[in-house]
Amino acid sequence: MQKKINIYIPKLLSLHNPIASCNAMPSLTALLSQTKSVQQADETVITYLNHLPIAKMLAQAYLPTLKNMNHFIAQPVHIDLDQTQGYIRLLDDKKLTESIFEKATKKLQAWAKHDEVIISPLPNYKTWILSFSQTENIEALPRPNDFLGESIYQHMPQGKLLRWFNESQMLFHMIPEAKEIGLNSLWFWGNGQDAGQKYDAFISQDKYLQLYAKFNHIACYKEFNSEILKKYNNILYINYSGRQYQDESRTYVFDDTLFKPVLAAFNKKALDEINLYFGPTFTYSINQSSRKKWWQKKLHMDEIFHDRNQT
Repeated sequence: MQKKINIYIPKLLSLHNPIASCNAMPSLTALLSQTKSVQQADETVITYLNHLPIAKMLAQAYLPTLKNMNHFIAQPVHIDLDQTQGYIRLLDDKKLTESIFEKATKKLQAWAKHDEVIISPLPNYKTWILSFSQTENIEALPRPNDFLGESIYQHMPQGKLLRWFNESQMLFHMIPEAKEIGLNSLWFWGNGQDAGQKYDAFISQDKYLQLYAKFNHIACYKEFNSEILKKYNNILYINYSGRQYQDESRTYVFDDTLFKPVLAAFNKKALDEINLYFGPTFTYSINQSSRKKWWQKKLHMDEIFHDRNQT
């Protein structure tokens, strides 16, 4: 059976200067440059993540009395608006203190009573679960981590969720402490229904993915190590902190601990396929059949990103 690793690190490469990002990661550069041509990876991983029933699992774990309802994670966020666009920014969990969280919960629960909506706080996750009765299916909404730095308008919810998104901004405007830490909106996500059993191991420190793995009896590791490649055939590595490492001096964190051992395994033919997801414009698929022979000239970074732009 083929062995495959799928690596999802959104925003790892600088949108404006991806070559500089790659230059700071020699092992990643070697992976990309030794193929005959760089193929775009499909969006299987992104689709899979959007369809994870995270909110449903949180409700089952912490709110067992709320059955037969639609559940969404109502994540506290900051929305930056200019004249034409809106952008989402994640909050610092440390600034969302227990006191601010409790005040926000009271406001949200008072508002929810008037709209037959249930807002349930999950203090350990610094978030809420939004639950309501509705028979129609609602399209799975993306997690904000997946589109940081992009316009929110192509990801906006519709119908009641759009109204609640707008009303949440008015509610937080009435809480001075929330305004001080930048909390001005809720983003709804996690309403997937069935993602299927596609991967046999996760590597991630994300608490939501760890919960999903636990519920579905999927092996889940917090850190990458080469032994995982020997034990599993289709591995999903996810790290949402890529945006923090666009500073070239810090990208070694991924190059030394991830790309270097993955490159070594690929060179030894212990890996058949590597799919890389660094954002919607940076997706790459590398496999043994597309690998160049030792005498063939390796691709230059200019060629790699030129190929991407032509696809």
